[in-house]
Amino acid sequence: MYPVLGDKDALDGIRKKFPNGHHCTWLKRDSNACEVLPSGVEGELDGVKILPGMVCPHNVYYHQHKVFANRDGVADTIERIFRLVSMAELKLLNERDLDVTSISELITARGELDKQSNDRQNRERENARMESQVNQRGV
Repeated sequence: MYPVLGDKDALDGIRKKFPNGHHCTWLKRDSNACEVLPSGVEGELDGVKILPGMVCPHNVYYHQHKVFANRDGVADTIERIFRLVSMAELKLLNERDLDVTSISELITARGELDKQSNDRQNRERENARMESQVNQRGV
Protein backbone atom coordinates (compact mmCIF):
# COMPACT_ATOMS: atom_id res chain seq x y z
CA MET A 1 0.00 0.00 0.00
CA TYR A 2 2.97 2.28 0.56
CA PRO A 3 3.32 3.34 -3.11
CA VAL A 4 -0.25 4.69 -3.15
CA LEU A 5 -0.30 6.49 0.20
CA GLY A 6 -2.36 9.64 -0.03
CA ASP A 7 -4.52 8.22 -2.84
CA LYS A 8 -7.76 7.35 -1.06
CA ASP A 9 -9.33 5.72 -4.13
CA ALA A 10 -6.31 3.46 -4.70
CA LEU A 11 -6.21 2.49 -1.01
CA ASP A 12 -9.95 1.74 -1.05
CA GLY A 13 -9.42 -0.37 -4.16
CA ILE A 14 -6.77 -2.44 -2.37
CA ARG A 15 -9.07 -2.90 0.63
CA LYS A 16 -11.88 -4.00 -1.68
CA LYS A 17 -9.60 -6.42 -3.53
CA PHE A 18 -8.31 -7.91 -0.24
CA PRO A 19 -11.24 -7.63 2.19
CA ASN A 20 -9.80 -10.21 4.61
CA GLY A 21 -6.39 -8.52 4.80
CA HIS A 22 -5.18 -6.47 7.75
CA HIS A 23 -6.14 -2.86 7.11
CA CYS A 24 -4.98 -0.05 9.34
CA THR A 25 -7.84 1.83 10.98
CA TRP A 26 -5.81 5.06 10.99
CA LEU A 27 -5.15 4.76 7.27
CA LYS A 28 -8.86 4.18 6.67
CA ARG A 29 -9.54 7.51 8.38
CA ASP A 30 -6.85 9.44 6.51
CA SER A 31 -4.98 8.26 3.43
CA ASN A 32 -1.85 10.07 4.67
CA ALA A 33 -1.85 8.53 8.16
CA CYS A 34 1.48 6.74 7.64
CA GLU A 35 3.20 10.10 7.31
CA VAL A 36 0.93 12.25 9.52
CA LEU A 37 -1.37 10.70 12.12
CA PRO A 38 -4.90 12.14 11.90
CA SER A 39 -6.61 14.10 14.65
CA GLY A 40 -8.12 11.94 17.34
CA VAL A 41 -5.20 9.52 17.34
CA GLU A 42 -3.69 9.89 20.76
CA GLY A 43 -2.36 7.62 23.42
CA GLU A 44 0.60 5.39 23.99
CA LEU A 45 1.95 2.49 21.99
CA ASP A 46 4.72 0.31 23.40
CA GLY A 47 5.59 3.04 25.87
CA VAL A 48 5.82 5.75 23.21
CA LYS A 49 3.38 8.66 23.29
CA ILE A 50 1.55 9.16 19.99
CA LEU A 51 -0.18 12.35 18.92
CA PRO A 52 -1.85 13.72 15.79
CA GLY A 53 0.66 15.02 13.27
CA MET A 54 3.37 12.50 14.20
CA VAL A 55 4.71 9.90 11.79
CA CYS A 56 2.88 6.62 12.41
CA PRO A 57 4.82 4.43 14.86
CA HIS A 58 4.26 1.47 12.47
CA ASN A 59 5.85 3.23 9.47
CA VAL A 60 8.94 1.07 8.97
CA TYR A 61 10.10 3.17 6.03
CA TYR A 62 10.54 6.08 8.42
CA HIS A 63 11.54 4.36 11.66
CA GLN A 64 13.77 1.69 10.09
CA HIS A 65 15.16 3.83 7.28
CA LYS A 66 18.58 2.18 7.46
CA VAL A 67 17.01 -1.11 6.37
CA PHE A 68 15.66 0.52 3.22
CA ALA A 69 18.55 2.90 2.50
CA ASN A 70 20.43 0.34 0.40
CA ARG A 71 17.36 -1.36 -1.07
CA ASP A 72 17.88 0.09 -4.54
CA GLY A 73 21.51 -0.97 -4.50
CA VAL A 74 20.65 -4.64 -3.97
CA ALA A 75 17.40 -4.84 -5.95
CA ASP A 76 19.19 -5.85 -9.16
CA THR A 77 21.08 -8.62 -7.35
CA ILE A 78 17.93 -9.96 -5.73
CA GLU A 79 16.10 -9.91 -9.05
CA ARG A 80 18.99 -11.75 -10.74
CA ILE A 81 19.03 -14.42 -8.00
CA PHE A 82 15.26 -14.97 -8.24
CA ARG A 83 15.60 -15.24 -12.03
CA LEU A 84 18.41 -17.77 -11.53
CA VAL A 85 16.27 -19.86 -9.16
CA SER A 86 13.30 -19.73 -11.54
CA MET A 87 15.40 -20.75 -14.52
CA ALA A 88 16.88 -23.64 -12.56
CA GLU A 89 13.44 -24.83 -11.45
CA LEU A 90 12.17 -24.67 -15.03
CA LYS A 91 15.29 -26.54 -16.25
CA LEU A 92 16.19 -23.64 -18.56
CA LEU A 93 19.84 -23.65 -17.59
CA ASN A 94 22.51 -26.22 -17.04
CA GLU A 95 23.76 -25.74 -13.49
CA ARG A 96 27.12 -27.28 -14.45
CA ASP A 97 27.74 -24.29 -16.71
CA LEU A 98 27.33 -21.77 -13.89
CA ASP A 99 30.22 -19.92 -12.30
CA VAL A 100 31.07 -20.56 -8.65
CA THR A 101 29.34 -17.38 -7.43
CA SER A 102 26.09 -18.21 -9.24
CA ILE A 103 26.14 -21.76 -7.89
CA SER A 104 26.65 -20.44 -4.36
CA GLU A 105 23.84 -17.91 -4.77
CA LEU A 106 21.53 -20.57 -6.19
CA ILE A 107 22.19 -23.00 -3.32
CA THR A 108 21.76 -20.26 -0.71
CA ALA A 109 18.57 -18.92 -2.29
CA ARG A 110 17.05 -22.38 -2.63
CA GLY A 111 17.85 -23.11 1.01
CA GLU A 112 16.26 -19.85 2.19
CA LEU A 113 13.17 -20.32 0.02
CA ASP A 114 12.77 -23.90 1.28
CA LYS A 115 13.14 -22.70 4.88
CA GLN A 116 10.50 -20.01 4.37
CA SER A 117 8.16 -22.53 2.74
CA ASN A 118 8.64 -24.99 5.61
CA ASP A 119 8.10 -22.25 8.19
CA ARG A 120 4.88 -21.18 6.46
CA GLN A 121 3.63 -24.80 6.32
CA ASN A 122 4.43 -25.28 10.01
CA ARG A 123 2.53 -22.09 10.92
CA GLU A 124 -0.45 -23.22 8.82
CA ARG A 125 -0.40 -26.66 10.47
CA GLU A 126 -0.20 -25.10 13.93
CA ASN A 127 -3.06 -22.71 13.12
CA ALA A 128 -5.18 -25.61 11.83
CA ARG A 129 -4.39 -27.64 14.97
CA MET A 130 -5.35 -24.76 17.26
CA GLU A 131 -8.53 -24.11 15.29
CA SER A 132 -9.41 -27.79 15.52
CA GLN A 133 -8.94 -27.73 19.31
CA VAL A 134 -11.16 -24.67 19.62
CA ASN A 135 -13.82 -26.34 17.46
CA GLN A 136 -13.65 -29.54 19.53
CA ARG A 137 -14.14 -27.58 22.76
CA GLY A 138 -17.08 -25.73 21.27
CA VAL A 139 -18.91 -28.93 20.28
